[in-house]
Amino acid sequence: IVSHAFKTLERGHLVGQQTYGGVISTGGTTLVDGTFVRLPFRGWFLLDGTNMENNGAMPDIVVPQTPEDESADFDRQLKRATEDLMLRLGGDDMAGAAP
Repeated sequence: IVSHAFKTLERGHLVGQQTYGGVISTGGTTLVDGTFVRLPFRGWFLLDGTNMENNGAMPDIVVPQTPEDESADFDRQLKRATEDLMLRLGGDDMAGAAP
């Protein structure tokens, strides 16, 4: 929900991979036999009416994080986000470099 709001309100660029899209709010109650049940009670929708459930936020800059990156303790998404921010702030010349 936060990623969708960030993008919709144009607060900055999303960088990384599409979010999962699990947004339905649930509530629960205990039944007389002690069983607890949880049920959805609220959905979340974009301004155009698109249901956000199963429709994750698509980043402005798609950057995969590979298993090799994880093994090397390298955060390709953070690196690209930092480059993008520096470019938008008028800083680092290497900001436009591909991830």
